[in-house]
Amino acid sequence: EESAPNWSVVRWTFKGKNGKPIKVTWHDGGKLPPAELHDGIIKKDEKGKVNIDNGAANYSSQAVINDKFQQLYSVKVEHKFTDKVSLTGFYMYNRTNEPCSNYYYIGLDDPNRFADPGDYLLKRRPQILAINNTWIPGDNSVLALRFGWTRFVDNSTTTIPFDPATLGFSPTFMNEIGQTGVSKFPQIYTQGYGVGNQLLGAINPSNRTYKSAGANAAYSRFVGAHTFKFGGDYRRIGAYLLNPGCSASCLNFGREFTSATGTNNGSATDGNAFATFLLGYPSGDLQSSTSLGNGPIMTLTTPLDIYTNYYSGYAQDDWRVSSKLTVNYGLRIEREDGMHEVNNNFTVGFDRTTVNGLSSVVIPASVDPTGGTAARNVVGGLMYAGVNGNPTTQGNPPRQKWSARVGVVYSLDSK
Repeated sequence: EESAPNWSVVRWTFKGKNGKPIKVTWHDGGKLPPAELHDGIIKKDEKGKVNIDNGAANYSSQAVINDKFQQLYSVKVEHKFTDKVSLTGFYMYNRTNEPCSNYYYIGLDDPNRFADPGDYLLKRRPQILAINNTWIPGDNSVLALRFGWTRFVDNSTTTIPFDPATLGFSPTFMNEIGQTGVSKFPQIYTQGYGVGNQLLGAINPSNRTYKSAGANAAYSRFVGAHTFKFGGDYRRIGAYLLNPGCSASCLNFGREFTSATGTNNGSATDGNAFATFLLGYPSGDLQSSTSLGNGPIMTLTTPLDIYTNYYSGYAQDDWRVSSKLTVNYGLRIEREDGMHEVNNNFTVGFDRTTVNGLSSVVIPASVDPTGGTAARNVVGGLMYAGVNGNPTTQGNPPRQKWSARVGVVYSLDSK
């Protein structure tokens, strides 16, 4: 039994192993608490000393992993229609819910975890489909057709719903949350408290789906001493991304409102962000300094659904010149058409000459200290996909890429 660190009094209330609240009042110099408290803020290291997780926020970041929703399903089908035609197919679906390490509430059972800044659930739903068809038209030829499709849903979401209307916000504020499509507890930032200054509010959900589809064909034919091969490939690769950001608002509270001058935010002793939070005055409303980067904000985000197309074709010959010498040669052509967005919701370039909203502003010649630049108007602006004849793809890939190949195989002896 050993003494605690030099804390005069420690008071805490949290769950024990039996789920019942445990209240602790521990005076400096007291003995070790019961073993069931080691899962709380008190724990032993390998040397048997007592450690208290007294990090920036005095909380242990941990969660019980929930394995109830980890599932994998797969099916494979093979069918031979005739001696010359066969088909195989494979499908796989994987489902996992991967929890976070909560900050205040250990595990995934507390009804108030909607306010935990570390609370989120990573939902992954990958799917794979593959279909292969083989056809033998004759004794000297074979045709293979293949199709593949994948979807990888990789979404970060909250573990419990919450209606922000229960906090008493105005109808105008609730209408703005309705436009973002994400109803959750707002994120509250207080300088010097919480995780990275975040005191309350679970993760801002984000949706990510990575996807691809492709088909290819390959034909081989034996003609005398030659094996001719021809084929083509098409792939569409893309991703759907939606990161709403501060969808239910981010409210930032600094020290300045409770400081001696009402504007000082640079002192750790003059003013207190938590006191500002209790008074209900976010930075940016009645305070000149936005110490946490922004005043209260709410973001309205447009999904990004991007993809690119890939095409290729090839021709090849394996020529058996003799029993010892084989020569193969071929040609391949490829094309990628740049990045698309399904609804043209992105930019494709920058036009240095276009007129913009600031074109009436004149940049004086005196800006250039050498005097070599004449006075000029402000010009230039972003080029939006499909607008005013702009292209609908990003990048400028070559129209085609050619690749030749030559190989020689020679057998020195029978071994």
